[in-house]
Amino acid sequence: MTALAHSSIWFENHGLLFRAPFLISGLNETDPPTHAGRSDVDIVHGKVPTEEAGSRMAGEHEIRGADIVLEISGTGRFLMQDGRRIVVDAQKNADQGLVRAFVSGPAIAILLHQRRAMPLHASCVSRNGGAIAFVGDSEAGKSTTAMLFSKAGYDILSDDIITIRQREKLAMVNPANRSAKLWDDAARMLQVDDVLTEPEYPGTAKKLVTPSSGPSTPQRLDAIFILRWLYPHDMAPEVRRLEALDALGQLRKNIYRPDLVKVLGLEGAYMSKLADLVRTTPIYVLARPRSDVRLPDIPGIVAGAIGLQSC
Repeated sequence: MTALAHSSIWFENHGLLFRAPFLISGLNETDPPTHAGRSDVDIVHGKVPTEEAGSRMAGEHEIRGADIVLEISGTGRFLMQDGRRIVVDAQKNADQGLVRAFVSGPAIAILLHQRRAMPLHASCVSRNGGAIAFVGDSEAGKSTTAMLFSKAGYDILSDDIITIRQREKLAMVNPANRSAKLWDDAARMLQVDDVLTEPEYPGTAKKLVTPSSGPSTPQRLDAIFILRWLYPHDMAPEVRRLEALDALGQLRKNIYRPDLVKVLGLEGAYMSKLADLVRTTPIYVLARPRSDVRLPDIPGIVAGAIGLQSC
């Protein structure tokens, strides 16, 4: 916990209060705290030393005791310190938008592991206090699905990474990064010109699409949908509910940055969290074609599957 700096920007993200020296699109900006100016997590600029003696690798992550370093070629090094601090060591001439994208995504996800918060690779939308999460690998269409529901009257609660906490017999999703990452063709298909659109990664056709507002408090999780593609592309979307054991396995596969789970000794704690989640929340598979013709049907199909009023 660290003291307030007047030039800082404050964010609420994954149930934590962040203090940063720069604005990050999609995070829930908030007023500085009045209780002696304390933060849960600080994001700072600084030097991150190169590989240290005695460190070990877990995938692309360098483990230095309680600290973890992520090095991104052409961008810089990011040091996550004991779940409380992110040090950003950007390379000279690195694109600042790219630096901030890695802070708001992988760096914060690694820090969440340090705090035993179990980040899931998912996007989440909400309406009337209830939330629906869409879980899947990269390129599974999580952001596109979230934006599709946004166009149907839902708020985007978080894109790409979610954290869930149990409250008695309810699972609650914390608001986090609302900016959806869409390829150009998906942005055109969903007609998102009415919201803020900006380049995300230099040299790619992907865009960062940020809705103007969203919930600032945790929302009740009504259902989780594991995303799958259907072939051929003219097939109708399908929904089926998973049995508990299958649901547990599917969710385990979609923990964000899974290389860190074993090396940080989180397997038991995370399995307990997943078991609680499966007991309180229905888990479905949502299989849909890569076809814009079928897209408008999906919100109604999902709402019908979980007994909500159709969009």
